[in-house]
Amino acid sequence: MKYSDAQNYLFDFEKNLIKEDKAPATVKKYVGDVRIFLEWCDKKHEQEISLQILQHYREDLFSRRKISGCNSVLISLNKFFARYSDTDSLHVRLIKTQRQTSLDKIFSLKEYNMLLNKALEIGNKRLYCIMRVLASSGIRVGELAYIKVETLCMGRCLVSNKGKVREIFIPYNVCQVLLEYCSEVHIETGMIFCSPRNPNKLIDRGQLWRDFNKLERLLNFPKGTVHAHSFRHFFAKQYFCLYKDLGELADILGHASIETTRIYTRTTAFEKKTRIEALNL
Repeated sequence: MKYSDAQNYLFDFEKNLIKEDKAPATVKKYVGDVRIFLEWCDKKHEQEISLQILQHYREDLFSRRKISGCNSVLISLNKFFARYSDTDSLHVRLIKTQRQTSLDKIFSLKEYNMLLNKALEIGNKRLYCIMRVLASSGIRVGELAYIKVETLCMGRCLVSNKGKVREIFIPYNVCQVLLEYCSEVHIETGMIFCSPRNPNKLIDRGQLWRDFNKLERLLNFPKGTVHAHSFRHFFAKQYFCLYKDLGELADILGHASIETTRIYTRTTAFEKKTRIEALNL
């Protein structure tokens, strides 16, 4: 494929991803990954994109990124070239790695409560509420947009994500916390966690990342422990430990495959070691 053709296809690629109901963050990532690759080709003065060029790019990625990050980019490129290449020759293989059996950057119930207390201590009630919602429902951060004042009286609402609609549930005690918060900040209707400048737009993810990062540093947690998606993992672990129902958990999380859900229920290396020690063999 010619470099110039790939550039021309990029806008159509974005439009098609939107038509496929991909989440805005997913669209941005896929398109961004392809755009960065094309910029790399431009710097190398490559006018024709071949499998060899893609393999060189994979090696370059591997030299400066983790395997998971490399493969994430390669998936984006493979999706792009599968759509616009005449042959399968531009499909680059992912980097093989041993399947991860432990999740070490997942906070415990005790640490979760530390996060909540610290958020209140520094006066960030909004972050406190967001953490309560994420941890008690298992929703994705983008699905916070569906948490509205009107839904609190029912404790449930429908969300649409990745082309699927599912019902999510918010516990009664969390609804009460949210109602109290809404009263304090004078939110009477609509989205609760909206942008300060636009009531119809969800709070900026960059701001959320900075808030979580601040808590992480204040509590001296390992870097990368506290982020929006870690609360989804936390919910999954807590739910599965109590009910042991992987199928129901998959329904709640909105996973099409139970294998995806299984990833969320992995224990940490420390937990595995503790359990093995407890066998006393």
